[in-house]
Amino acid sequence: MQAIAGLGFAADDPKGPSEEDRYFVGSYYLVWIDQTGFQGKNNAIGQLNGKSATALDFVHYDGNRPFNFVIVGEHGNGVFPALYPGSEHAEFPNRTPEANDNPSSATSDWCNQYAHEEDADFDSDIPWWSSCNGGSITWDTLLLPIAEEHNNNMLYLQWEAPLVKVADGDGNFDADACNEDWIFEDGI
Repeated sequence: MQAIAGLGFAADDPKGPSEEDRYFVGSYYLVWIDQTGFQGKNNAIGQLNGKSATALDFVHYDGNRPFNFVIVGEHGNGVFPALYPGSEHAEFPNRTPEANDNPSSATSDWCNQYAHEEDADFDSDIPWWSSCNGGSITWDTLLLPIAEEHNNNMLYLQWEAPLVKVADGDGNFDADACNEDWIFEDGI
């Protein structure tokens, strides 16, 4: 628990590690697998010294807390950087205009962006991203893996989530169809 507390989030911060999250502690690294508010993302990796028992410790510190090799922009304050949507975050830009989109968006960078729904609200200064804040996923939402296997020295975890609209680029920022499933009409 000292290692988890060392990640630097305030004890009552719902964005920080929780009892429902998963952790892997090996001889040389600690991984925080965040499954509350995120779809099982690695939100921290700390390098350990390889020693055993009470001599096991972090190698790199940022001030008095372990350095997180995943979120190098957090400046050691235990707060996600502005616009941080979680590690392993992939967005899919789409150039297909919706009914109320400007048809010219089909030839621009993108009309709308799609990703997994998460409770990582975007900065309100960027209206095309913040327009889709406030979906059904909250920091209290527990997102369990759909598959878990233990074989010898291997642990396999798999999460699954639909792609949903996470950014409304129509210029109106009216949040139409935000967090709705994309591609598959049956929602599967």
